[in-house]
Amino acid sequence: MASGALSDLRVIECAQGVPGPFCAKLLADYGADVVKIEPPGGDRSRLHGPFPSDHPHPEKSGQFLYLNANKRSIVLDLQGETGRRALRHLVRTADILVIDLPAERLRRLKLTYAALRRLNQRLIMASVTPFGLSGPYRDYTATDLTLFHLGGMGRATPYNEVTDLEASPPLWAGGYQAEYMTGMTAAAAVMAAIFHREAYGEGQLVDIGGMESVANMLRAIVPEYTFNPEAVIPTRLKTGFGWVMPCKDGYVSIALNSEEWWRSFRAIMQELGEPDWVDSELFSTAAGRVANGDALEQLVTAWMRQQLQQDVYERALSRRMPCFPVNSMEQVANSRQFQFRHFLEAVPHPVAGTVTQPGPPARLTGTPWAIQRPAPLHDEHTVEVLQQVSARPAEAPSVANIPSGRPRGNKPLQGFRVLDFGWVLAVPHATAWLGILGAEVIRVESAGRLDIARGAGMRLGADGVVGLNRSSMFNGLNLNKKGITLNLGDPRGLELAKALVAVSDVVTENFAAGVFEKLGLGYEAIKGIKPDIVMLSGSPLGQSGPDRDATGWGPNTQAYAGLPHITGYEGGPPSGIGGYYPDYIVGVAMAFAMLTALHHRARTGEGQFIEVAMAETVATMIPEAIIEYTMNGRETPRRGNSDPRMCPHGIYPCGGEDTWVAIAAAGDAEWGRLRAVIGDPTWSLEPAFETLEGRQASREVIDRGLAEWTRGRTHFEVMHTLQAAGVAAGASTEVRELLADPHLRERGLFVEVDHPEVGPKTMVGLPGKFSAVPVWDFAPAPLLGEHNAEIFQGLLGVTEDEFARLVEERVIF
Repeated sequence: MASGALSDLRVIECAQGVPGPFCAKLLADYGADVVKIEPPGGDRSRLHGPFPSDHPHPEKSGQFLYLNANKRSIVLDLQGETGRRALRHLVRTADILVIDLPAERLRRLKLTYAALRRLNQRLIMASVTPFGLSGPYRDYTATDLTLFHLGGMGRATPYNEVTDLEASPPLWAGGYQAEYMTGMTAAAAVMAAIFHREAYGEGQLVDIGGMESVANMLRAIVPEYTFNPEAVIPTRLKTGFGWVMPCKDGYVSIALNSEEWWRSFRAIMQELGEPDWVDSELFSTAAGRVANGDALEQLVTAWMRQQLQQDVYERALSRRMPCFPVNSMEQVANSRQFQFRHFLEAVPHPVAGTVTQPGPPARLTGTPWAIQRPAPLHDEHTVEVLQQVSARPAEAPSVANIPSGRPRGNKPLQGFRVLDFGWVLAVPHATAWLGILGAEVIRVESAGRLDIARGAGMRLGADGVVGLNRSSMFNGLNLNKKGITLNLGDPRGLELAKALVAVSDVVTENFAAGVFEKLGLGYEAIKGIKPDIVMLSGSPLGQSGPDRDATGWGPNTQAYAGLPHITGYEGGPPSGIGGYYPDYIVGVAMAFAMLTALHHRARTGEGQFIEVAMAETVATMIPEAIIEYTMNGRETPRRGNSDPRMCPHGIYPCGGEDTWVAIAAAGDAEWGRLRAVIGDPTWSLEPAFETLEGRQASREVIDRGLAEWTRGRTHFEVMHTLQAAGVAAGASTEVRELLADPHLRERGLFVEVDHPEVGPKTMVGLPGKFSAVPVWDFAPAPLLGEHNAEIFQGLLGVTEDEFARLVEERVIF
């Protein structure tokens, strides 16, 4: 690749399917030179689809074409010494190796990091597997279904919908969310390792497991429990108004749980035809609406069924009310917002033709995301790549020009400063990554406009004691930061903010579109203060386009991207993903984007603007459904927990209340092993069940028979029993079980952080293991305004008298 933020990096990808190739795709799309090693039969994604007109062809798979653009393909048989010798030769001059082989196979093939490091001490080896290379589950097998449930996301899905937990099992997310989460997490971790190498001069093994990548999405729910063990842990159980409401021609995701939004909704009803019941005294107050919530929801639903989806959305948009259409893939493909922003990319391919697919998860304006070559043909570049490598001297891989002389340690971003205006979930999660990596992150708040996450502590604080410093959500999201308060509505406050910009490397914000520009803190303004500044702006739909003013929470925003349209029980309505999805995976994408931009700045001295639209990030993680529509004009149906490529594939009841296990037989051999484990019952011996087609035709019979067997066992008993036989199975867990899970404990996902006001609490650290950093330093989230004196007096040089005056006059407030 000739240009791009990562154009100095050489990457070898030895991975198939989704997680590893998605990690390498993210590197390639921002400029890295990625050589993809395929086995003689090709990456299994070549057989996945969707295919044009449903005709399978190894060069026409929509999943493969999406995941492997911008790469070169070579074929090596790693079972033979010739193939392994070629791989070792490639590794000598590579910066990064992305590999998905399990630990035992790495040892057998002599491709462990210890062996490869002897060839290239600066090599970063990113292992991307379902469970990582260590821990009691390291040899377990998995599918997207089992990872999604074992990682804790399934138990909370569908979001705010179910009224009978026993009759409605936990739900699988549409597409392959667990696998895309894993790939995104791996890409961010790789960039962290790049900075570690630039700071300390050594490569390392970055070991990413899918289970912890999914569990990372529960980083607000974990402290919610550890701060208040008696708290009710969020599940799929419906509490209050439904998240999705039907219209005459579709669905909308709408939030009505505040006085302001209820008033806005009343105004919408007045415009579209106000029903008589609106003036009832039963609904005139917030307390009345809560007390009569079931009746009110029925009335609102009946009224909504008479309205057009776009009419409701347009009016909510004009009032900046959280409301989005639950877009189908047709609506995604024809979205005026996506079209204005040229989000969908038409990529010509020599065999498949032009394939329209999702664009960037983050927009870097200085070094734009780009598809510079389509996905490679099988074995297209073997001769070219091997000739280039043979001619290339085995010099050390290039590294950016970071000042040397730092002490060895676990702070690869030491010396970087981040000015963080972000609030609530996604941006704070992203900047916490940078803080954990050693950057000085200054969290800007205001006592006059509290972060919603901090304000939650005034409703339920740690150990049942309310307080502005006792919020589980805020404290769980803002590790390793310093905290200041600043009134941006006062000109003196703005001047202080600009003074902080002048001494910072990164600025982040996720205010409503246009707000920062009006304050004089937009990118064009602040780069005049600090020309090499990197600025990240987050929003639901982006900073440009006809729908730029849209506002909403992550669960609402996923609706616009189309994810709920492909998620849901068979025959049921669209369903949202639980666990505050997608805020935290968007935060991981933001961390990746900022590290990518900083890497480019370190090489060139150039800053740039980063824009992350949450709906676009989500859409990059459902490419198969989008391509199914753009390729074949067909919507992907909601299938509950089933999968047309596997049977059995579902969630089955176990002993205990609301206790379930995910089971997926990936092929005929797995079915045979599963059948043997459950004792070859009579119902399972049908000759037709020897093939996938036969099992799919009798899926209900198989599901019923399996459920009879699982009911007599615990979900972990079923998981371990089936895993011992090589069958993918995972308990559908909730947060208490995850906190006690021996695998996540050994992997170090959970950390103990001692907060000055609430004491030591268990929280979520960084997913993955870094061989050069056995332990990261974790510091508690700041108290409100805790570091005002240190930052304003110590960093900016404000005198003690002036500081006292600014505090008294509520500028520093």
